[in-house]
Amino acid sequence: MRLFFKKWLPNHTEFQREPKLRWLNSFLFRHQNLWHINRHSVARGFAVGLLVCFLPIPFQMLLAALLALWFRANLPISVIVTWITNPLTFLPFNFFIYKIGEWVLGKKNTVSVIPSIPAWQWKNLGTSAHEFYIWFLSLGKTYLVGLPIMAFGSALLGYFAVQIIWRIFIYWQWRQRINK
Repeated sequence: MRLFFKKWLPNHTEFQREPKLRWLNSFLFRHQNLWHINRHSVARGFAVGLLVCFLPIPFQMLLAALLALWFRANLPISVIVTWITNPLTFLPFNFFIYKIGEWVLGKKNTVSVIPSIPAWQWKNLGTSAHEFYIWFLSLGKTYLVGLPIMAFGSALLGYFAVQIIWRIFIYWQWRQRINK
């Protein structure tokens, strides 16, 4: 598993040598787990990334990086996992979050059509932010109940899935060595 992740993730020595990023060295390289690939740091990285990716906030990658520093999770994995939610998957995931909240609250077909997301206008950031806030409030209690369930549930599921898959892979490698 370690070789698989090393193949796809950036090397921390490249970041340490970058002269523009020298001021970050004290934060980014303080703990080994931020860059080393082991079962626990990768599992924590997945959990942090999954927790943050479902939050409808801007700068998810920055929040994931800060939480990775806090929990000593693998930094690149926590940032990359936030890309699960993107403009193509935003609506399906949020619809699912809404349906989870509807199911937990016991509401049946309270809103047949979820209001459309307002268009973001870069020229009027204040107006766009206010329209997004109004849209978010129109989803109401149902969405706000489903959101933490989805975020924390997926984080826990991701953490334990990585732990289990990593152990199965190690077991499979041991069996391959024995059979040779």
